Amino acid sequence: MKSMAMSFFAATAALFLVSSAAGQEGPYPSIVYGNDLFLKGEPVVTEFKGAKAVVEFETVNPVSPALIYFGTALPTQKLGAAYYRKEAKEKPLKKKTFFTSHQVKLNIAKLEKTLYDSVGLIEKGGGTIYCRITAYDPSVQHSRFHDFRFRYRRQGPVKSGNYTLTCALIEGPMVDCVTPSSAVISWKTDRESPGRAVIEGGQTISSPAARIHEVPLTGLKPDTRYSYRVDYSEDRGTSTAFSFRTAPEPGSRKPFSFGFMSDSRVGVGGGENAINGVNTKILAQFTAALYNHGARFICFGGDLVNGYTSERYNFDMQLAAFKRAVGPVGASLPIYEAMGNHEMIGDFFQYPDSRSEGDHFLVGTDRRGKESAEAIFAGHVVNPKGSIYGFSARPEKRLEGTGGTPVGPAYDETVYSFNYGNAHFTILNTNYWTTMIKGAPGTTGKYANKRQNAEALKVFGGTREGYIRDNQIEWFKRDLSAAEADEDIDWIFVIFHEPPYPCGGHLSDVMYWGYNGQGDRDGLNDHSQPCGDVLDMRDRVMETVCGYEKVVAVMCGDEHNYSRTLIDSGLNSRYRYPVWQIISGGVGAPYYSQDKSASWTSNVAAFTAARNYCLFSVDGDSVRLFVFGEDGRIIEHVRDLTKIKR
Repeated sequence: MKSMAMSFFAATAALFLVSSAAGQEGPYPSIVYGNDLFLKGEPVVTEFKGAKAVVEFETVNPVSPALIYFGTALPTQKLGAAYYRKEAKEKPLKKKTFFTSHQVKLNIAKLEKTLYDSVGLIEKGGGTIYCRITAYDPSVQHSRFHDFRFRYRRQGPVKSGNYTLTCALIEGPMVDCVTPSSAVISWKTDRESPGRAVIEGGQTISSPAARIHEVPLTGLKPDTRYSYRVDYSEDRGTSTAFSFRTAPEPGSRKPFSFGFMSDSRVGVGGGENAINGVNTKILAQFTAALYNHGARFICFGGDLVNGYTSERYNFDMQLAAFKRAVGPVGASLPIYEAMGNHEMIGDFFQYPDSRSEGDHFLVGTDRRGKESAEAIFAGHVVNPKGSIYGFSARPEKRLEGTGGTPVGPAYDETVYSFNYGNAHFTILNTNYWTTMIKGAPGTTGKYANKRQNAEALKVFGGTREGYIRDNQIEWFKRDLSAAEADEDIDWIFVIFHEPPYPCGGHLSDVMYWGYNGQGDRDGLNDHSQPCGDVLDMRDRVMETVCGYEKVVAVMCGDEHNYSRTLIDSGLNSRYRYPVWQIISGGVGAPYYSQDKSASWTSNVAAFTAARNYCLFSVDGDSVRLFVFGEDGRIIEHVRDLTKIKR
């Protein structure tokens, strides 16, 4: 394999390796493409030397000698957090300023002192150690971070006893899919181990030996708080006790609050703004704030991570970083995730540019089966499968004449709905089986180049970014029709990533495909192109949204700002009932200002480029909205979003 490496830095750095092998879809050079992570894989504790844990890891780029902070998580808080008390510096194996192979030794006995031991490391003979790797990366001129944890046992006295590794809880527990009578508890360990979820009152559900566990709880009482823990290892591995609350009984119409936000992908500024493709600083801050506001659950509108990679380990580590950041809240509140355009892993090809001899553009296309972005995403999240009313969306067929496998990825856990109290929530996937252009050095490709995107879709098949295909729209109509007819449901909320009426930063794609700053030029509506009837598609989607009286809002991300836009018959005479389009894409991704060239600008009731999150309060026949900024102050307060329905 012949390879060459190039680093470039736009929103993030990326790594390319050019291969002579033919691509899966045709005789085009394939590209190993990925957002530049700090590590090549999770760090590993290889052994103990006395009381010292030996940590080894590889970095993508040569970095300075690493420093590892280590400590424990204090159990006295409702939201657990790592408390780093000690540090260990790397002693390079070779005398180099920057290198990729690393080894750091952590003297665990330093924590086993009465001065520091607030979790029982001395008395219990071990416990879980939380770690943070940091090192200076000269390629981006700032320090990189990575968080991880491991667990050990000690037989004998501190320092001189026998220290060994044992099974560790490395992700979770988290609670999801909460209904009036059920919930799902999930967790992940660093090695295969049987486990069980233990619920207050005596219910115990066992899980066979595995690394990833999803345990369904049934027979619960509505609107009731339950305490639980997970026993994740046979050698007394037990989590902290957490609690969750079941949903209200259908028809009870008890008031409740929920959160909505989107776009936590990496931000500009380094440090905790950019840990493995995630702005963990803002993400952790906002999820904790919603917990403290009393939200019962959180809906997340996509772009959890930076994505855009061909490397499975890369995508897995990014999604794991997201879950680490929300984990303390996710142990008590369900988080319902939508899929965004950055949740993309696939194959990348150099495709010859028909209008520039000798040049090429870079095409990224989703994979199939278990390696598709949808399948990997569904493997990391725990969401309902299909509609609460008992049906699922069917996988799509490829475009005619493109060859290859005729059926696309499953919609499982990326297209779904659920009920909570007197509200219905429908989540769609606006980035299903995406084929797109990536701009890169040495290519003619531009992200929103319409001609090149059309060429790529004709050759590789798949779906245009922001395009919802007919199978999903039919599912959507069926789901909303069932909710509209449900006497226990008063309000419907629709959630997907790409906005139908963009306000700032994305007029050149999403459901418009027009031109940024040139709103007088129409968006794309060319039926001769694959997925080219963008405006007609948008109108089909929004006619569905506005076709049901109970729909309050369509909530989106993608644009890194906050806006509230009225969607009514003034925009399209076929939009029967007015709804709000609410964009809350402010969880740390780089901001966009307002694009006032859009012809619907007069319908925009509120806009800010500030970081933000939303808290909705549903109380019987009213829905109140609070929008908060990074400093905790209220950006906007709407007393009742439903008044436009009356």
